[in-house]
Amino acid sequence: MKPFFWSRAVQLTLSVQYPFEIIVILQNGAIPLLEHLNITFEQEQYEEKPYLQEHQPDIQFCQSDIRRMTDATRLQSLLLRHLALNQLTILLNSLNMPLLEKLTLVDIFDETLANLDEFRRVVDHNHLPALKHLYFLFCFPENFNEILNIYLMKYGNTWPFNNIGYHLDDQLISEDCNGKILMKTVLLFYTYPFDILQQYIRTVHNHSFAKHSNIIRQRSIEWICNKIDSLNQLSTTLNILAGGHLNTLHLHYYKMKTPFKLNVTNSLRSDLYFHRLRSVTFTFEYKSMKRSQRVYIIDHILNVSSGLSNLVVDWNDFRSCSCPNPNVRYVHFILKSNYDDPNAQIDVNHLFQLLPGICCFETSDRHIAFNQSLVNFVLKIINTFHQLVELTLNKEGWLPVKPEKQLAIKQAILAADNKRLFDSNTYQIIFPKGDKLTIWL
Repeated sequence: MKPFFWSRAVQLTLSVQYPFEIIVILQNGAIPLLEHLNITFEQEQYEEKPYLQEHQPDIQFCQSDIRRMTDATRLQSLLLRHLALNQLTILLNSLNMPLLEKLTLVDIFDETLANLDEFRRVVDHNHLPALKHLYFLFCFPENFNEILNIYLMKYGNTWPFNNIGYHLDDQLISEDCNGKILMKTVLLFYTYPFDILQQYIRTVHNHSFAKHSNIIRQRSIEWICNKIDSLNQLSTTLNILAGGHLNTLHLHYYKMKTPFKLNVTNSLRSDLYFHRLRSVTFTFEYKSMKRSQRVYIIDHILNVSSGLSNLVVDWNDFRSCSCPNPNVRYVHFILKSNYDDPNAQIDVNHLFQLLPGICCFETSDRHIAFNQSLVNFVLKIINTFHQLVELTLNKEGWLPVKPEKQLAIKQAILAADNKRLFDSNTYQIIFPKGDKLTIWL
């Protein structure tokens, strides 16, 4: 590997693949002024997804190598995410960090409590003399609840376990190769206040996070959910999300374990309001819930997000919505079926009533056929949305289209003598890939 030298870097935030790469980052003289380091180990997450057959290099931490090759003497704060507890203890034991004042450890996992004693030792003030603030979030198997209680009876009133909490958390990991949801319950063991650790978590699951958080500090978060017991529960969770600093929210709903009821007397709280939300993505897995429930959630969030500018949503759900939002500028519609005639499926006039301020319009997933109906649809969109500057259909471009077909579509659009096209000095009609069509105005 080619050596690097960053002479002026004082603060560094990185995502790396493997834990051993921290040795490269902290190698002697590479970043001599480094005082604040935040690292996320992405590859460690594969342990939660055994169906992924990714090759991983078998390189283990060696204390002598770390001590010999690294220099962390100027570090004042260190944040580590997604790391095995045994590797963490080796790393902390090997690094010389006499000035470290703040240590934050998030999503540290282990299948045993055997490493907790060693962890106590490596964060002791004899080893880290300047340490003032320690925050950690450990993940253990769910059946460790009673064992952890016994352990804490012995050490619960001493550093670093004198200000801790723990609770069970359902986590929807992902889908396996057969499309089945992989879900597991973990025991979260953490320092108070939980909100300090919550701000470093990218994905939250179901509703337990809302019970243990007062405010969401992240600016971007994904909420994965497959359980809504009642509309009141949904309302409480959304209020926690809305009351924080979120500007980007991805709601991902899987098939509900227990369907919730929706009626006239049962509705979301009237005080729900997303003050800072700028972007929202709605992803509803197949048969996740009834369509009326999906539409209700989408409609309500659109109605209480006056600053929203970016929207990604399934068109079949959005077409039944009724709450307008004039501030949305970017809209991306996910199509669940191929359209030979998009004019029959997408009511442009109704869309204009809901989102009159669209500047960028996109479709993806399924295919809109290259024919005269597509030409008519394009012209209708251009004529209706006067602020439109970009139109993209079939964004993935996965279907091959012959060049002569692309040329025919372009000529048909130009032959319509559209005023907006010819009034623009910079318009472009291009086909970047396959059946992807992009028009710049």
